[in-house]
Amino acid sequence: MFAKNKKIVLGALAAVIVWALLYRYALVQPNWNAREASVLNAQTTLDTWLKFYKQKDGHSPLPQATAQLVRREQVLDAADKELKQIECTSDWQGFTLAAAGTSDPTNYFLKKRVEVSGQAKADGLRLAPGLDDHLGFRDKVLDDPVALNLVRLFVLSRFLAAAKTSRVLDIQRIDYPKHRLVPLDGEGAAALERLYVLPLEVRFRATERDFAHVLFELQRPSAGKQSYFALRGFRIEVKDQASGMTECWVAVGALVPEGQAQRLKIDIKEDERSGEPSKPNVDVGRY
Repeated sequence: MFAKNKKIVLGALAAVIVWALLYRYALVQPNWNAREASVLNAQTTLDTWLKFYKQKDGHSPLPQATAQLVRREQVLDAADKELKQIECTSDWQGFTLAAAGTSDPTNYFLKKRVEVSGQAKADGLRLAPGLDDHLGFRDKVLDDPVALNLVRLFVLSRFLAAAKTSRVLDIQRIDYPKHRLVPLDGEGAAALERLYVLPLEVRFRATERDFAHVLFELQRPSAGKQSYFALRGFRIEVKDQASGMTECWVAVGALVPEGQAQRLKIDIKEDERSGEPSKPNVDVGRY
């Protein structure tokens, strides 16, 4: 009887051991392995994410970097709005071929030129002998397309308005250098609209203080609506130490988007689409 029970007990123990081994290696071990793999994977992921939150040389934590990107986006957006004001206004105030209507374009231009000259004199600006008649539109410039000269005349009227505000005394000479498109280079340039630059150079007399005021007015939008000029160069020479009177030259550029220039009927020739822009006939920043 004892021998028989011993066999039963040993058999039961063997069965328990076999079941335990099966449970350990067939059921429990795979789960343990899966858990360990899951923990290891989670730790690896955590370590990877922690790299974004730890300060390192040349790197910023992700929250700090995100905040910096948001601030930079705001600065770029404000700068973009500001830079758009350097594009010449679309309100041409009648200085277009469309404004001429059925009138002869050349006669319309001459009429507008008289108006600008008359306004300058009414504002107290003294124009050099002969300049009040042609305003720099002579020789080859006068032979340029009327649409182009009308826009040039508008640009000049803007300059003269700034001169009036700055109490400039005498306008001595006005020149209109060659116009062209500003070339765009680099990645993404093809997606950007090119700017058409209309150079203007003016020689005048003013005090040193008023000359500085001219430079300020030329680059200051009026009430956020009026565009400003791109300063291309300037020169100033003191002629009278006692009075502070100076001889001044200023070269500016009015920038017009290419599409707007085309709408103004300004014919842009192929040779005006490339190459370096004309250099101003002044010494940049020389005193």
